[in-house]
Amino acid sequence: MTGPKDGATVSGGRSCCLSCDRVTSRRTGATAGVAGGGPALDTILQLALNGLAVGCIYGLVALGFVLIYKATELVNFAQGDLLMLGAFVCYMFVVWYGVGYWAAFALAVAIVALFGAVLDATLLRRVIGQPQFAVVMLTIGLGAMFRSFASMIWGSRSTRCRPRSAPGRRGSARSA
Repeated sequence: MTGPKDGATVSGGRSCCLSCDRVTSRRTGATAGVAGGGPALDTILQLALNGLAVGCIYGLVALGFVLIYKATELVNFAQGDLLMLGAFVCYMFVVWYGVGYWAAFALAVAIVALFGAVLDATLLRRVIGQPQFAVVMLTIGLGAMFRSFASMIWGSRSTRCRPRSAPGRRGSARSA
């Protein structure tokens, strides 16, 4: 006995299209099977792209550690916390003082770079030659201090930043 021909009825009220290996439901018109893809393929692609994005982030973090270690001969676990301080300084200039974003970004980079240079000259250079454990503990402690400082100054509650409306737009809906 051979299978159903093109358009023949299969048990369960489905029609079979043998030329493309799809099974289509008569009631909903939904397609399932190899050629239709379906939610499983979407999930696999989404997971693959998410994994690629997370892997790229891990690579950038590792690159940052290597770059800082090669430049300073110190393992600095406070580098992310310095980035956080820069982001908060930029936020402070934009939201509290009304400075434009790019000017606030430049000011934040300059301020955190100056702070990092002072930190390097006063604390980090003194531990060169000490056991590596002391350096790691110092930078972890500095990171904890930076997080506590940020929590005291800017608070620890989460807030939403509403985007400014672009010219020709009112709120988030386009003007007609």
